[in-house]
Amino acid sequence: MTDLLLISVNCERTPYPVFPVGVWVLSAYLTRLGYSVEVADLNLLRGLEELEECFLNRKSYRFIGLSVRNIDNLSWPDSVSYLPEIQACVQLVKKVQPVERIVIGGAGYSIFGQALLDELGLVHGLCGEGEQSLARLLGASGPLPAPDYSYARETPVEVLLTYYRQSGMLGLQTRRGCPLHCDYCTYPAIEGNCFRLRPVESVLDEMTYLASIGIEVFYVVDCLVNLPMAYTLSLLDALAGLPPRVRWYGFASPEHLDEPFVERLLQGHCAGLELGSESGSDRVLRAMHKTFGTGDILRASEACRALRLKFCHYLMLGEPEEDEASVRESMELMDQCDPSTVIISVGIRLYPNTPLQVAYQAAYPTDVSLLPPVFLQPPKIGLPDILALCKKLARKTWIYPGVTGSMDASQMDYLRARGIKGPLWDYL
Repeated sequence: MTDLLLISVNCERTPYPVFPVGVWVLSAYLTRLGYSVEVADLNLLRGLEELEECFLNRKSYRFIGLSVRNIDNLSWPDSVSYLPEIQACVQLVKKVQPVERIVIGGAGYSIFGQALLDELGLVHGLCGEGEQSLARLLGASGPLPAPDYSYARETPVEVLLTYYRQSGMLGLQTRRGCPLHCDYCTYPAIEGNCFRLRPVESVLDEMTYLASIGIEVFYVVDCLVNLPMAYTLSLLDALAGLPPRVRWYGFASPEHLDEPFVERLLQGHCAGLELGSESGSDRVLRAMHKTFGTGDILRASEACRALRLKFCHYLMLGEPEEDEASVRESMELMDQCDPSTVIISVGIRLYPNTPLQVAYQAAYPTDVSLLPPVFLQPPKIGLPDILALCKKLARKTWIYPGVTGSMDASQMDYLRARGIKGPLWDYL
C-alpha cells in the first residue's frame, strides 16, 4: 500500500498552466523521509477518468491528500467558480477512500477552512504549510527536518519539462510568510505573518540543477522578493554566479526599489518585476494599510526604466475609498510610470477574516462562507463605472483579468509555439 496520493485539483490553464510547486515540495519532503508518495496532477491528466483509471482503481493508499489552490479565478466581472470541479474530484475519491483517510489542504483550504470542509463533506484539513503536518499524519515521530521548499531532484524530469514547455517558466520558492497588514490580503492565512527564509545554498542548488536539464526561466512565487532586504541581497549575490542564460521574474513591493537595488537585481539574473502598486491614489493606499505611497511607485518605475529592468504594475481598483478621482489618479500615475503593461483588477474579492472583511462584516458577516465569489461594492463609484473609466483612459496594452478577451490562453500558446519564455506581459 502506498502511503500517500497527493492530488493537485487545479485545472485552470488560462493564460497558462501553473506548475503546482506546493504539491511537489510536499512530495519531495515526504519522499526524503522515506514515505511512498504519488502525485496526480489534474492539469496533466485527461480529466477525472484518468485519475480514476490510473490511480484510484489501480492502487490503495493509506491517505489521499487534495491540494486546492484556488476556489475561483478571483476576477470580476467574468468570475468563475472552481467549486464544481473540486466537488466532482472529492466525490470520486470518496468512492474508494474512507472520508477519515482523506485530507484537504492548500491555499484555498487555508483561507476558507471549516466552510470548505462543510461544503465538501470532509473532516480533515491542514492549514498553512503541510510538510511536517503530513509527516505526523503518516506516523513520523521525534524531531523533523525543517522544510527547505525544494522539489526539483525528486520530481520526474518529464513533469518539469512538460510544464516548462507549456508555461515557459517554472515556479520556485525562496521564502514564506508576510508580516505586512494589507487590508484585503490572505497571505497571513496561507503562509503566516512572519518570514521563513530558505537557505540560499538550497535555492542556488535547485536552480543550477534545473538549468542543467534545460529549464532556464523561473518565476519566484514568494509574496515579495524584496523583503526582507538583507536576505534578498544575500540571495542575489549567490545567484550572480548562475549561467548567463538563466533568468527569473518575481513580485515586489515598490518600496525601497532604487537604482542600486535594481543593479543588484540585474546582477542576480532578475529579468523583470511585477510591482504590487495597487493604486495611484495616496488616499486609497493609506486605506489599504500600505507602507508606501505614490512617490515610491514613481521612483521604483524610474529606477527600473533607467537600468532597463522590465517591469509591470498591478492595480486593484474598488476599495471602499475608491471614487472617480482616485481611478483617474491611478491611470495618470501609471502613464507617468510607463511600464511594459499594467494589470488592472477591477473589484476586490472579499475573503474571510481579512481586515477588509472584518471592517465590513455588517454587510458581509463572518457566518457567510464567502465561498461563492463576493466583490466589495465601493459606495462612491460602481464597478462597471470603474472598468469603463479605465478603458477610456488606459493604454491598449494594459490587461484586465476577468474581462473576456483581455488575457487568454491563445496569446500564450502563440508565444510558446515560437519558443518565447517568461510571463505574457514581458512581450507586450
